[in-house]
Amino acid sequence: MLVFDRVTLIRAMERKGMSQVDLAKAIGVKRQRIWQLVHERTNNVRFATVAKIARALGIEEDVLIKQTWKKGGKAKGGCK
Repeated sequence: MLVFDRVTLIRAMERKGMSQVDLAKAIGVKRQRIWQLVHERTNNVRFATVAKIARALGIEEDVLIKQTWKKGGKAKGGCK
């Protein structure tokens, strides 16, 4: 499962001057889906969605994904 970085999303949207509506239109989803990501109301984020968001914002996909660590120092989450 990917762990989405909402803070990076918000900052990238601000830098690009994009509203939630603008981003939703750019990637072909409903505004409510972007709202869910911004407000951490979903854990279901597909890499394809992350890639579309990154392209629309002109950033790399990996900056939108947090690395989480399990006990023992092994990576959990993130992209492969």
